[in-house]
Amino acid sequence: MATMDVNMDIVPDGEAVTQPQVSSVVSNAPNNSGLMVALHPLTLLNISDHFTRIKMQQQIQNPQVIGALVGIQTGRDVEISNSYELEFDTIDGKVQINHEYFITKQEQFRQVFPQFDFLGWYTMGPYPTEADIEIHKQAIITYYDKL
Repeated sequence: MATMDVNMDIVPDGEAVTQPQVSSVVSNAPNNSGLMVALHPLTLLNISDHFTRIKMQQQIQNPQVIGALVGIQTGRDVEISNSYELEFDTIDGKVQINHEYFITKQEQFRQVFPQFDFLGWYTMGPYPTEADIEIHKQAIITYYDKL
C-alpha cells in the first residue's frame, strides 16, 4: 500500500494559518517509536462521508461522529484499511457508545474481512479532549471484553 506524506505548511492563498490549541491529553514531544502507519484512502472517504451525511441530516455545523478503524497490524506496522460508524448517545453531556451495535458491526466485518482487526476509533474535532479519553476507554473495553 502506498503511503502519503502531508506537508502542513502549505495553505491555499488567502487562508490564515492557525495553530492548534494545546491539548492537555496529547503530548507535543517528538515521536521516535518506529511505528509506521499506512492509511488507506477508503478510510478517509468513509470518515468524510460519515461526517458530511450527519452534518446535512442534522443541519449542525460540527456534529459529533464516532467510528471504528479496522485493518492489519504486524509488529510496528499498522495498515488502516477501512472504517465503520459507531452508534452512540450523549447522556448528561457524556458519550455512551452502543456496545451491542459495536460488537455486531465488528463481527459482521470479521465475516467479510477475517484478516481485519479493530485498530482504533475516530471522532471529529479541532483537538483531543478529556471526553475523547472516555470514548477511548469505552471502545477498548467493549472490544476486548467480547473476546
